Amino acid sequence: MAEKLKVFELVIDEESEDSGVNMIALVDYPAIEKDFMRFSKQQAFKVQDEEQRIVSGPAMLADKAIFRMDEEIGEHYVVFTAETIKKIRNKFAKTHSSDMVNLMHETEVSGVHIVESFLIDERRGITTPKGFDEMTQGSWFVSMLIENEEVWQQVKEGSFKGFSVEGIFERATEEHKPGNLEDLFKAIEEVIGKIKIC
Repeated sequence: MAEKLKVFELVIDEESEDSGVNMIALVDYPAIEKDFMRFSKQQAFKVQDEEQRIVSGPAMLADKAIFRMDEEIGEHYVVFTAETIKKIRNKFAKTHSSDMVNLMHETEVSGVHIVESFLIDERRGITTPKGFDEMTQGSWFVSMLIENEEVWQQVKEGSFKGFSVEGIFERATEEHKPGNLEDLFKAIEEVIGKIKIC
């Protein structure tokens, strides 16, 4: 019987200047570094307005189990709760980070701006945008205006498929008990689907 993987909630330290999301990248595939975490695969965006060059999609999905691997604890899952995502979004907004965008978590870029940022919250009348039915309550949705001609061509060619947040997060002290097991099972299926049998 396969060993059950641990699930950890990631949180931020609201008192620390460094903690939280400090950049949103246009990416093709996910990447990760210890302590400095980058997430992207499930955050696919869509071209919402080709004439105005606006792409939109989720930056973070609440309670989405994300598979991770590191030397310290091995294979595991991490999740961000709706409450933590709210704190991250608020801190990002307070630091005037609308131009904190890069490509593939590596290349600085100009002419790409975050022009829209909100949390899915039905109590406030902010519902899931059309075409993004998989977004849970408390997820973070953003839109970017892409004035950079080279980047826009890459978006149209499919070189960039989604948004990926990067920042510094901490693991909660106790193992997280996910409220949405369906997301966890979907994440497990995604990992199993990637396994190649030789």
